[in-house]
Amino acid sequence: MSADVLLLRAVPLARRPVVARALRGWRLLVGTPADPGQLHLQWWELADPAEPPDALPAALLATRPSGPGTVQLIAVCAPDGEHAAAAHAAAAHAVRALIELLRATSARKLVASLPSAGEGDASLLAAAGLGRVTGLSEIALYAIEL
Repeated sequence: MSADVLLLRAVPLARRPVVARALRGWRLLVGTPADPGQLHLQWWELADPAEPPDALPAALLATRPSGPGTVQLIAVCAPDGEHAAAAHAAAAHAVRALIELLRATSARKLVASLPSAGEGDASLLAAAGLGRVTGLSEIALYAIEL
């Protein structure tokens, strides 16, 4: 997969099995585990459009609407292993691309949460431009105005 041509795109239903295959060995960087079979979730993939239809993407995101004008980032996933640093960079790139994509819609805010301090990757959210929302103690909430 060439890093020069990676695009964020919605995952069509026909590619959900590829998402499921990827998630079996990937690391959850942000959010909670999500099932590609959940139809209320919108899955996004950072992928090379020239790759074959069964090729794994560089990163996966899951979102859902969360109130008027708000989109919730449910999960950010990337490959684990010896190329973890590159996968982390691809995941941050995918979140930034999602923000740009959402700016062209009626969405006005993207939110994401980490279950508790020390769980999840706050640096990935910060690198994508999301800031910590203060005043909540049980979860770490991050948001960006679009």
